[in-house]
Amino acid sequence: MRGATVSGIDLTPEFVDAASDLTRRVGLADRARFVVTPGESMPFDDGLFDAAVMVHVGMNVPDKAALFTEIHRVLAPGARFAVYDQMSTGIGDPTFPLQWAEDARSSFLETVEEYRSHLETAGFSVEAVEDRTDSVLGPRAPARVTPVDVFGPTFAEAVGNWVAASRAGLLRTVLMVASA
Repeated sequence: MRGATVSGIDLTPEFVDAASDLTRRVGLADRARFVVTPGESMPFDDGLFDAAVMVHVGMNVPDKAALFTEIHRVLAPGARFAVYDQMSTGIGDPTFPLQWAEDARSSFLETVEEYRSHLETAGFSVEAVEDRTDSVLGPRAPARVTPVDVFGPTFAEAVGNWVAASRAGLLRTVLMVASA
């Protein structure tokens, strides 16, 4: 949305620092701010935001019900909330490591149905659910800087495990849109 201001949050200070630095480098520091905070207790007023997006976060959140309740609190009535996450199909467990977790101790996968239930309990109305798995498993153009260069040597194994789990039907990449 042109002219929008953005607030971003993360638990990891280094991620917030990186987001702030990248935003400054592209000349948008006056339009975006980033805060280190847990999503379950955000330092924002009720009804402050017109929209919210959560991208590849839920897999690391053990209490999605609390997170979605807090997101609903900070959204204006009727505001939209989009979730783009890896979700379990409920038919088995993937092999670790994965991009978001070295092992099961920090992976909190849930099914589309569980996400929907948490969203509805928090007060959202789920408008759309789209399985995007096929589009993310498609061919990719070669890159000069590879993800392994950025994320380290175990990243290739993690991606391989994710692809295998997705192809085996254990994981799905899902976009959900809900309104407050």
